[in-house]
Amino acid sequence: GDTDRARENLNRAAAANHPDARYWLGQLAHAQGDETAATAYWQRAAAQNHAGAMRELGNQQARRGDQQNARDWWQRAAETRPPDAQAMYHLGQSLLAENREATRHWWQQASEHGHGWASWYLASSYAMPDALGLPQDGAKAWQYARRAADQGNRDAAKLLMALAAASCGPPTPTPTRKARTTGPSTTGTPATRTKTTGARPPASPRLPACPRTRARQTPP
Repeated sequence: GDTDRARENLNRAAAANHPDARYWLGQLAHAQGDETAATAYWQRAAAQNHAGAMRELGNQQARRGDQQNARDWWQRAAETRPPDAQAMYHLGQSLLAENREATRHWWQQASEHGHGWASWYLASSYAMPDALGLPQDGAKAWQYARRAADQGNRDAAKLLMALAAASCGPPTPTPTRKARTTGPSTTGTPATRTKTTGARPPASPRLPACPRTRARQTPP
């Protein structure tokens, strides 16, 4: 079937020393429950500086309960060039209970490299006090929530709505209605109709913190 053909093509690429092929062969083996083969493929790809393979080796160690080895692999993946944003996120998540400064660092790095959940958690922490311990800052909360939405986090819209409700985002233009005379009416009084025009929003100010509301989410 398609899986067999894919494996055949990947084996040819792996024989030609392509780390991506070894990574994906590891993914196939993992999906089929062969962790021994998956480990072998990922280790060979990691030896070629494949950040995704390093991340998967970290995930594998975490599933086995070896948190320190998991962190070691995630950190290697995070520091490889190009880095792996998912590894940065996992590394930060694993450190939250004992070193929130490190968590902030890795989630900020993950956010800058396109990780939507890292951006969402930073936005949430800037909006409301939590374990991450960031200062309350509505402008930064909006910035990170907007980034999370742009990075494909489908739940970021809920947070943006909550921030807007708490006056933590760019103000929404309020429509104004102008009366305009259109001619005499059948009652002898001038007839009017309304026209909606959009008010120009003010320049973005330094926005306040958001004390009232916070969207709750469950991490992936």
